[in-house]
This record gives sequence, C-alpha cells and structure tokens, in this order.
Amino acid sequence: MTANPLPPADAVPILLPFPAERATGGRACPACGTDNRHATPLPHSRGDWRLKSCRECSFVYLENAVGYSSLAEDYAWERTSRAEAEIRREQQRWYRQVSRWLKAIKHAVRRGQPREIGLIRKYIPCGRLLDIGCGSARTYRLLEREYTLFGIEISVQLAEEAAEVCQVRNGYVIRDHALGGLSRFDAGFFDGVVMISYLEHETQPREVLNESWRVLRSDGTLLVKVPNYASLNRRVMGARWCGYRFPDHVNYFTPTALSKMLQECGFVMRRFALRDRSPLSDNMWIIATKPRAACRKAA
Repeated sequence: MTANPLPPADAVPILLPFPAERATGGRACPACGTDNRHATPLPHSRGDWRLKSCRECSFVYLENAVGYSSLAEDYAWERTSRAEAEIRREQQRWYRQVSRWLKAIKHAVRRGQPREIGLIRKYIPCGRLLDIGCGSARTYRLLEREYTLFGIEISVQLAEEAAEVCQVRNGYVIRDHALGGLSRFDAGFFDGVVMISYLEHETQPREVLNESWRVLRSDGTLLVKVPNYASLNRRVMGARWCGYRFPDHVNYFTPTALSKMLQECGFVMRRFALRDRSPLSDNMWIIATKPRAACRKAA
C-alpha cells in the first residue's frame, strides 16, 4: 500500500473538517432510483417526515431525509436517540419492560458478549478493521489487539470519543460522512468493514456499499446489522414499532431488499441464515464477502 500509512501510536487522530451541507429532500428510491415524489406517503409517516414505498421495487424509505451537516449537529444520533427514548418511555412502558427482559436473557446466553463481537471474531479474526458509523467505538473497546482499528463517524462528539480508542490501536477516525471517509482509503486496504446499526441512516446506501466493496481486500468480509422491516413485531406494533425513527432512519430493509442490494454491489452472501433474519426479530444480521475473482455487476 502506498497511501493511508498508519500513524504512530502517539499521533494525533485525524478529525477532518466537515463538508458543506448536502440537500437530500425529495430523494429518489435508494434501491432502484425511481422518482416517487407523487406517491402518497405511508400511514406511518410522522409529522412532516414522509415515508414512501417505491412504486417500482416496493423499497420503503424516508423521502425528505436531512442533509449530512444536519445529521452531524442538529440531528446527531446522541441527541435524537434521547428524544426518541423519552417518547417511547411514555407510550410503550409495557413493551419496553418486556424488551428489557428479552435483552437480559440474550445477554446471559452470550455470556455478556455482544453479538457483533462474536461475529467479528469468527469472520474477521484479525487485520485492519473499519467501522462505518462507529459512534463512540463501543464495539471496538471489546476487541483484541490483533486488530488495527479505523472508524468513520459523522457526529463531532462521538468521533472524538472513538478517536481515543482507535489511536491506541494504530488507527484513526475520520469525521465525515461515509462516502467522504471511504474515499480517503486505497482499494483493498481493509480486511473487514463493519456497519452496525448504520446503513438504515445512510441516504446513499448503494454508493456506500460500492465504496466498501472497493476498500475491502479480496475475500474481505462485510458485517451489516439493520432493522428488519419484515419483522412480525413491526406489523403488530404499527406506528409504535421501535424501528421507526424520524428523521434518523431513512431506509427500511427487508431481508430480500438487503441481500439484493449487496449482491448488486458485487458481494457474495456468506451467512444469512434464518436465525439472522428471523421474522420474530426486529433486527437482522448479514455476513458478505468480496469474492477473490472480483467480478462486480453494474451498479
């Protein structure tokens, strides 16, 4: 590799200036590019936020998503998540209690280890690891020294927290939107790319997947976790479903839509079993790889 040299362990983490606002109001379908501006918003839209179902491919998305700068500041995840938690605390007390019990059971079964940690250790056992939308690098704090850690994060506060973690692992954090951050890395630079609860926030998911494919080495691994729009709970809870978050969540993936988009971007499914996309779960997980004989389909 000639670019992206690793900084020494005591180097100052890279925190780049944030780019100018990018307007995304009235965007086309991120899955197939269809213009749905004249389609009627779905019933579970909230206030001025317009959920649309694509008339061509049925992909559900937030049409009037905010720009990247707003996501970094006015609608930063650490702010909107607190506001959303307050709303749900008042409206869904019984549901929240049941959810806490279920999470406690899952936590005990995994012996305190988050699911993403087990998957990373199994499918990306070592090497250079990039977490897109890394937040405060909570995931990274539990990984061994076999990894050189990098992150891309749009929030000022969270990027600064994550930078402290990556710096001691000979990596760094870029404060930018995903496409801007990915463009700074060479092709084939990473052994693994992780997107945990990120892709549902990205206004350009296909473009980000294409760039993730580029920066992965041959046989490199992509790990994705997103809300499951096909879940039974979404149908039962209706507008109160935990996966609806406005304006944070701008894409609503079903198992079919997620696997199709990944394959169209050149990835090969390595693991997407029923337990990873169960209709009884609000989330789904997928492991994909960049094939060694990389022959990407046209995006």
